[in-house]
Amino acid sequence: MDEKIAAWSVTCVSIARALKLDFEVAAPRKQGGAAMDVMMVLSTDDVKRLQAKFVRPLKLDEFVYIMMKCLHEHIVDELTFVMSVIELYETIDVNGDGELEWDEFAGYIVDAGIAKAEEAISAQALAKLYSPLVFKGSAINTIQPVVANHSYIEQIIVLQGRQALAYFEHAMDVVHVYLFDVHRDAEPRFASAIRLHTAYQAHQILHIEDIPTRSALAISSVLTTGCITLWDVARLYNPIPLHRIEMAVGQERLAWVPTHQLLIATTTQSTYTNKQTTYVAAFDIATLNRVPLDVPTKHVMCVCVLKRSTRSALALGSLDGTITIHDVAKKSHAEPAVVLDAHEKGVKALVYSVKFHYLASIGHYSFAEETTMEVLIWHLDELDAGHLDQTLCGHHAALCAITAVDTESHLVSSDESGTFRVWATTNWSCLQVFHTTHVNVLRTQLVWPATAQTDALLLGAGKTIEFHDYTLAREREDFVFLDFNATFHVVVGVTYRRLILWDVVSGNVKKTYDLPMKCHGEQKSVTAVCLDDRERKLIVGDDSGHLLVVNLINGNVMKELDPHDQAITSLVYVASAKCVISTAMDSTLHVCDENSAQGYYVPYAGAPLSVLLRSLRFVKPQPSRRQTIAAVPSLPNVEIDLTSSVASNAWGLFATVTTVTGAENHIHVWDFHTAALVGTCIAPDPTIEIHCVAFLDTFRGLVAGLSSGDVFVWSLQSPFRCVFHLQQPSKAAITTILVGSRQTEEAPGMFIFAGDEGGRISRWTLSHQTCISVGLEDTSAEFPADQDASPEQETSRHTHSNIAWDALAKSVRSAKLGNATTPPEAVTSDLCWHLDGAISRLAKVECTATVWSLLTSITTGKIFAWSVDGEAQGTLDYFATRRHPVHEPWRVPVDATRRQQRQAEQAKALLRHVRTVDATRKPNQVKTDNQAQRAPRSTSARPSSINTPRTSSRYDTLAQLAAKKAKEREDATLTDAPLDVVLHEIGKLSQVTHGQPGVMRKKRTIKTVEGILEKSASMPTLHSQHNDDHTKQVANAAKHAGRRPDKQKLWMLPPLVDMRQETNVQPRTKGPTASTSQSVLSYHMKLAHAWQQ
Repeated sequence: MDEKIAAWSVTCVSIARALKLDFEVAAPRKQGGAAMDVMMVLSTDDVKRLQAKFVRPLKLDEFVYIMMKCLHEHIVDELTFVMSVIELYETIDVNGDGELEWDEFAGYIVDAGIAKAEEAISAQALAKLYSPLVFKGSAINTIQPVVANHSYIEQIIVLQGRQALAYFEHAMDVVHVYLFDVHRDAEPRFASAIRLHTAYQAHQILHIEDIPTRSALAISSVLTTGCITLWDVARLYNPIPLHRIEMAVGQERLAWVPTHQLLIATTTQSTYTNKQTTYVAAFDIATLNRVPLDVPTKHVMCVCVLKRSTRSALALGSLDGTITIHDVAKKSHAEPAVVLDAHEKGVKALVYSVKFHYLASIGHYSFAEETTMEVLIWHLDELDAGHLDQTLCGHHAALCAITAVDTESHLVSSDESGTFRVWATTNWSCLQVFHTTHVNVLRTQLVWPATAQTDALLLGAGKTIEFHDYTLAREREDFVFLDFNATFHVVVGVTYRRLILWDVVSGNVKKTYDLPMKCHGEQKSVTAVCLDDRERKLIVGDDSGHLLVVNLINGNVMKELDPHDQAITSLVYVASAKCVISTAMDSTLHVCDENSAQGYYVPYAGAPLSVLLRSLRFVKPQPSRRQTIAAVPSLPNVEIDLTSSVASNAWGLFATVTTVTGAENHIHVWDFHTAALVGTCIAPDPTIEIHCVAFLDTFRGLVAGLSSGDVFVWSLQSPFRCVFHLQQPSKAAITTILVGSRQTEEAPGMFIFAGDEGGRISRWTLSHQTCISVGLEDTSAEFPADQDASPEQETSRHTHSNIAWDALAKSVRSAKLGNATTPPEAVTSDLCWHLDGAISRLAKVECTATVWSLLTSITTGKIFAWSVDGEAQGTLDYFATRRHPVHEPWRVPVDATRRQQRQAEQAKALLRHVRTVDATRKPNQVKTDNQAQRAPRSTSARPSSINTPRTSSRYDTLAQLAAKKAKEREDATLTDAPLDVVLHEIGKLSQVTHGQPGVMRKKRTIKTVEGILEKSASMPTLHSQHNDDHTKQVANAAKHAGRRPDKQKLWMLPPLVDMRQETNVQPRTKGPTASTSQSVLSYHMKLAHAWQQ
């Protein structure tokens, strides 16, 4: 398995570099440029060298030292490099145990490569849809809008390179030219009008064609005879006529062939009477001379140019329903042209895709034939053959136009009823169906091509023109979770299916992930989220009861926690015990060990591996007891529901909100370690639903928001009584609450913010003196230390308990008596402001040590930043589009230098420690000639010089390890132990680092029976117990004295133990007896046979 992981890591690095995918790391930025990406620097050889260095789990200083040695040629700024490596180490070491193993490092490379590849693929497959574009304000053209005054718009084209469009009405003599600057998001403005008259007699325009290389516009018209007029439109405000070509009949279609500089004109009537196949004419644009072009087709109704890299052809649709493919380079039709039998009622329109090499066609409508409402897709084989590839169905009216949009990889078709259909060119599935709103009868369409600054724009024309913008289709979603991550300096937002990270300094979106919430192949919705104490993992719960732990860096699932039977309602992380408290709609509360590396796992065979520490289930009252309990009505189906929960790391408490069906709402406070009920908080009117709760920061209290718009504060000292009633003008239900400190010298205290369904944010200020006067205990100076559970508290872990109503009734009655004695003190909000939507989440951003800002999210998916005094500081809108951008810039006053300084100080301290490694190396002693002659010769490296898990355990500190490595050869692959040995021994090295004796790897040699018999005859006496005890005493004495033992008396690792010790079947004797010799001999013979096999 380890070798597979290593191979996968090397493969992912190679693939990533080939695809130019960078593994993004939240590394600190230089003062003058972008962040240094350590993972992008790694090559395949670097990964192989690093793999050889992972002889045991590495600590931070060791990892930095090895990265500096392996990547020394890539280091430009040493301090920045160390800061990046530290961030990389903490990113990979998600569990926070302070040791980085090769499996974790290789797994991170694999996960990062897969995540980055999926992100690149998903970025290319973003859901973009056509949406109506409505111009507002000054963008509207009220002087001369684009509208048909007499009939309807028959054709509209783009004048390429001039940011303009031209159109004409059916049976009219005027071509209108409009300027259209799509970058300014303004409606087209009138530029000029081109009129076609002969002796004051108006022509009837048939078709127009743009010639971009000549800045000309070709117009085909007819009076008594046909003519083609060329106009110079370089100056859009003053077009100039250039040439006129007289034709015998009107040319109904024009086409421009840029590769041959030819203007093609087609008609359904014959141009010359002496030839039967002269329905297609070609003109050289330079001389306007006719070019011979014999095409074996008649009654041409439409024409399309097929552009290939080296060839160009004409696709001609005729009235008889055939499509003829004719190569323009052919001077005659000696070679037969490609003829496709397409539409029974005649071909109406053709379009060719240069990028995907397909030809699409539509035919004339017939109410008796449903096939006339189909779009045919033809596959052409190098213009020499063709066949029908697809038939696109779905329209229910006469088709009017089709357009190939190669920049967006789709085809747009429309019918006269105003229905548009968008087809994907990959599998010809229908991506979108939409209708026009103002155009009753649709006649034609045009797609304005996309640019680097703008998206594609669809124009549907009939009596008027309607615009549709092709933009990202981000359906607005409400945020389930919103918080500030100080570790990565990002704002974390989670919707029902997506994770979004914003840079808190710039407000730009850094990363987005689709959360993998699936159950039996069905997509599930996220219902609850929380962060771990290191802010590197995201615990996510869905509506099916599953709990996943997701890596915040790459969005990959790390493990699972024990699931619930129904939807998760709340998640809370307890940092003191590294546990997760989850509640669900099945009235259960789970406490799971999040520190477990494996998590919840269901093997193929056997019982599931659980990480559940404690489970509480709230059971409904017994039927015989319902009549005697005042808090529970006499209803046939009474349930106790758990709606939410919160935890206090400082006090070791957690609170649950319970709702009895049709009766009362209570807040129960529990001790986290013992799961004992501490007390109950009840509002003055217990029938009002409790929506949200939160613990106070520096006071032993609890605050809750109710559906009536009221907010109450309770003291968590027995008896639990309500001490404050926070009032506001609005009576909308409170949806979220946030508590923050007020650090001022004049009047220290705390702020309480609440958001309601009406879009109002209310603030209450409670001074320190006011809180003390009502009995709230202030222990801000002596918070309880975050300690793990004691052994006495461990006895209640791994337990399941059923909480009956009888166990809660006594606490409920005591809380009611406490509220009846002293009413709460009323406090009015001192600041309120409104938003344009219901408030869903509140969070705070720590700008400096004493200043923080408020984040609010509304149900439409917008996030607003405010100061504590209600001043706007910007907006985050992931669902904003180019047409509807964010108008409020992000200006939260976050002190980013403080975080960088803290990281730089950590890097400098570690760099000083690493630099001392080279300084403590002893100079190599050069052997003299005599010593070299006396030294025995060996054909292989000495076992002591090989850095294996066994030998590396002798060097506890980084300096000793570096001094040992300095004596090795430059190429570590020649002297290091084999890879399988290193990976096999990794699990044993953790014991070495904790002071346990290492396990010696036995040298595998081929033994024969003769050799074993000869050796057993001269076998010495086994080690005595006295010698072993003496060795241990010397080692312990040297260890307590803080010095290293003498090399002549004590080994760094236990000495090689004679194999005969393992045959201690009979009691030892002073000398080798016959039974002992036979036992040893039998053991070695069995061992020799095993090795030979």
